[in-house]
Amino acid sequence: MEYSYLSTWHATMYLFFNYCIDTHCIVGKSLVFRKANLDSLGGFKRYSNYLAEDYFVSKDFWLARCPSRISPDPSIQNLENLTIRDYWNRQERWTRLRFSTQAVPTFLEVFTNSFVNAMLSYHALSTLLRVSPYQFLFWHYVAWLVTDLLQVCVFYGFRLGDLAYFFVAWVLRECISTPLTLYAAMGDTVLWRGEIYRISKGSVLTEYKKE
Repeated sequence: MEYSYLSTWHATMYLFFNYCIDTHCIVGKSLVFRKANLDSLGGFKRYSNYLAEDYFVSKDFWLARCPSRISPDPSIQNLENLTIRDYWNRQERWTRLRFSTQAVPTFLEVFTNSFVNAMLSYHALSTLLRVSPYQFLFWHYVAWLVTDLLQVCVFYGFRLGDLAYFFVAWVLRECISTPLTLYAAMGDTVLWRGEIYRISKGSVLTEYKKE
């Protein structure tokens, strides 16, 4: 599920930001920068209170007109084996961090989910044209799955034996993404390295909360 997330939705969003919008689009998991540039902004100490330090580093680099680009070569993520619960907890933390920095854009992520997008698209087309719901949903998901699968193949290559695993992971991720986003919007605590912290606006860790 984590590979599916990083290779499809996450990659699509960052590629879109990188090529279509003049904004900062740095991912802390695979970030390389000049130390002199970071030192000129205050060094790592300046960002030590942020759990989403990569967001603020990229924002300050962007404001300082330090150019950033996504590499044309994919960075392969060496991910651990996660349970569905582990995946949920990590995505909950990442989503709440995004809410603490950009609440409105993070909420709008709901509309990039394939199910929500399908309902809205079908409503629009059925209003304008006579479209069969079954035919529309079939071609909608075929197109969505094929484009995601092609993107995964670009990153990792095509391996026929992995198709079934990818499909199951893809379906599970799509099913829980919207409930996860809405659930994350209702809380302000994150689980980080076995401890629970409360985050304030800007992803600042302001208080330790005991269970």
